[in-house]
Amino acid sequence: MSTPTVRARRSTIRRPTWMPDAVLWLALPALIALVALFVAPLSRLVVDSLVTDSGMSLSRYTDLLHDGLFIPVMQRTIKIALLVTVVAAAIGYPLAYAATRLPKYLAAVVLASVSLPFFTSTLVRSYAWRALLADNGVVNNWLIKLGIFSEPHQLVFNDVGIVIGMSQVLLPMMTLPIYAAMSGIDRKLTDAARSMGASPFSAWRTVFFPQSVNGLMAGASLVFISSLGFYTTPALLGGPAVPMIAQRIDVQINTQNQYGPTAAQATVLLIGVVILMVLLRRPLGLTSPQTLGGGTSRAVSGRLSNAVAAVTDLVANRLAGGLLGRAGRLVGEGISHVRHVLLGVIALFGIVILVGPQIVVLMLAFNSSNFLIFPPTGYSTRWFEEYFTDEFWLSSTYLSLTVAVAAAALATVLGVLCAFAVARTRLRKAGVLFYLLSMAPLVMPPIIYAVALFFLFARGGLLGTPTALVLAYTILGLPYVMITSQAVIRNIDPLYEHAAASLGANAARRARDILLPLILPAAISSLLFAFVMAFDDLVLGVFLGSAQTVTLQVRMYQNIQFEVSPKVAAVGVLMTFAMLFVGFLMMITTRLRGDRGKRG
Repeated sequence: MSTPTVRARRSTIRRPTWMPDAVLWLALPALIALVALFVAPLSRLVVDSLVTDSGMSLSRYTDLLHDGLFIPVMQRTIKIALLVTVVAAAIGYPLAYAATRLPKYLAAVVLASVSLPFFTSTLVRSYAWRALLADNGVVNNWLIKLGIFSEPHQLVFNDVGIVIGMSQVLLPMMTLPIYAAMSGIDRKLTDAARSMGASPFSAWRTVFFPQSVNGLMAGASLVFISSLGFYTTPALLGGPAVPMIAQRIDVQINTQNQYGPTAAQATVLLIGVVILMVLLRRPLGLTSPQTLGGGTSRAVSGRLSNAVAAVTDLVANRLAGGLLGRAGRLVGEGISHVRHVLLGVIALFGIVILVGPQIVVLMLAFNSSNFLIFPPTGYSTRWFEEYFTDEFWLSSTYLSLTVAVAAAALATVLGVLCAFAVARTRLRKAGVLFYLLSMAPLVMPPIIYAVALFFLFARGGLLGTPTALVLAYTILGLPYVMITSQAVIRNIDPLYEHAAASLGANAARRARDILLPLILPAAISSLLFAFVMAFDDLVLGVFLGSAQTVTLQVRMYQNIQFEVSPKVAAVGVLMTFAMLFVGFLMMITTRLRGDRGKRG
């Protein structure tokens, strides 16, 4: 006797096409916040650049073309952005390759070194480069000892210092996408090429490298776009002759009160960034929620990899019979024999570049001198004592903590709800639209966003208040919450909720007993990540703060500009340890999330 088959009956009631999916209502608070605090300010910035005393006009843009400084500033900004991208790629690609080929314990050291800068203030690292690149600094002394220089050269307060400092700051942004792409490459492919007679170098050139280009493009896109509006490092390590665009905007809006020309310049930069975001949307992962982490779709990846492979094969075949081809093969064979040593040297060099500034800051924090001298001539804890007894520094610390906590909490609530809506909606186009909008603040240079919010809050009477900072940091942290939460929510099996519903649990109880415990570790990680992003910010603090609203980063920046005492190093050490503790908590929550996933 056959067992009857029970089939679920499809509902004959179809949802009208105009009716939104119910779960999308969860994304409404985040959508309102993004429209009010991101889309509207940027749109109003464009309008402000067109409004003059005589009405709507393009006169401010024509004035920029006749401005003797704007064109050189933009040219210098683009040149430095390209140089930083090339330098970061030249260091980041071999470093990522070493992390995939070294033994696990050494690879862990490399990855920890790459991740460490995320928990160290950009301001503090740039401050350390001032000491390292000084005329009597470590870098000049070593170059003289090696015979490269015969006398000290100026390596700071010029383009050299900017490129070195920015390359180090943005190196993790280049290395991690490349490492992610390399980690997904099957080693059996290169082994197969080796078994067919290819040398290790040829196997890398024809098999491995084309498949890693996707990560290289993602990292290069992130670094280049970030470099265009970079503020902190050029402000500390650059010269006063020809500033970058971010510094010029800062001077015009905070010193010269030239709001109209500032709006026009920020709009030019905004349009350029938007064009780049559209052109580079696939490497940046701005296509759909499935491309989290800056990855590309398989089809595009395949076409790009095949194109790179075809070009390298063409060049290799054309040159194979000539002297250059024979020299290339000899170089490749030589590299193959010493590749393990090279990997070790590259990894060590990368670690020194990434960790060196943190070590310098640690030593400067205990400097007994009143001035920035490295290596220190004596050691003392006086700067820590001065920090803990200075009411201005303590008040700035308290302000930064309260603002960062409030913004992180808001960003986490809005981001988790939005991530759940995007992950669960049946309306794919709406989900993609919400996702792209929530990711936009991640790749928007902070200087543009800061100018837009400056005009918005000045009209609304919020400029110079902690509320303005909380609102700004909420939007800044939203993309990080989305990235962290959505990956977890997509892995939650809806069958758990269906089973609970079949047992009579209502929506509130299903959310409390099933979804919340599964999402909680990701939410905590998101909260901590958003906190770090808010606590480490300088740009928004400079533009949205006031004499009474001075964040810790702004206080440190002012100290570096006007006093240059080792107190900044002491505060930087305390901040680093605090952020490392936050990173430790994030690691615990990630491990907890993994354990719950395995039990599930």
